[in-house]
Amino acid sequence: MTLVWKVPFPTSTQMVIALKLADHAEDDGSKIYPGRASLAVRARCSESTVKSTLKLFRESGLLVVVEEGGKGPHHT
Repeated sequence: MTLVWKVPFPTSTQMVIALKLADHAEDDGSKIYPGRASLAVRARCSESTVKSTLKLFRESGLLVVVEEGGKGPHHT
């Protein structure tokens, strides 16, 4: 989680989402499985904001998708 504080995020919402992702991650940054709805509640934003922020993180290389999720209930 310490690395998140070093990234100059342009918005506080992006930083909160990154912090929640780091909070869910293993110490090496792997196994991040929170759902968009959960992130939206924690970051106090809409699910569409979470979706666009995650896309931005992937495009910038901050987040690497190893396996796609979202294929049904309880699959993040």
